[in-house]
Amino acid sequence: MSRSKNLRKLIANQIIDDLSQGNIESPLPSQTILADLYSVSRTTIRNIINEFIDKKLLIETNDGIVLSRKPDSNDKYKKVKKTRIKQPKELVEKYLNYAVNSKKIQPGDLFTERELASEIGISVKEVHEQLVILSRFKILKLQEHGLWEMTPIDVNYVNKLYDLRLLIENHSIKKFHATS
Repeated sequence: MSRSKNLRKLIANQIIDDLSQGNIESPLPSQTILADLYSVSRTTIRNIINEFIDKKLLIETNDGIVLSRKPDSNDKYKKVKKTRIKQPKELVEKYLNYAVNSKKIQPGDLFTERELASEIGISVKEVHEQLVILSRFKILKLQEHGLWEMTPIDVNYVNKLYDLRLLIENHSIKKFHATS
């Protein structure tokens, strides 16, 4: 089973649980809100909603998409591989690590949040939030709205990192010896 189908089935089962427990009310929130809530794309949510409409679990009305009946265990997928859904932070870091190591993104290259979101399969907002966090380490620089640059790392920066690491390690050793 492909990863995206498994993810869709996992999220579908979670939505069924939330609908049956009353955590999601009828009419359903927008696809954008549901996508943010479950940390998946709107396309995944749209596919799940369409499946639920086909199963007569949901119906479309003038008020929006409403619950036509209370879901039960028969509505859930049975054979779903239990995988941990990675958080946006992990996904962005893992992709950037891959892109740098495979030279897909090199120092000085420009890329957009939208490109990254498309590659990773998460929302642009989540990519932006993680890139802002990573920019604090001076490995990325925001050029303009949505456009980022992978900053070149020079010898001075590496030397500063080395000095910082030595400082932290020496401090840790002193603390360790003081408590021993």
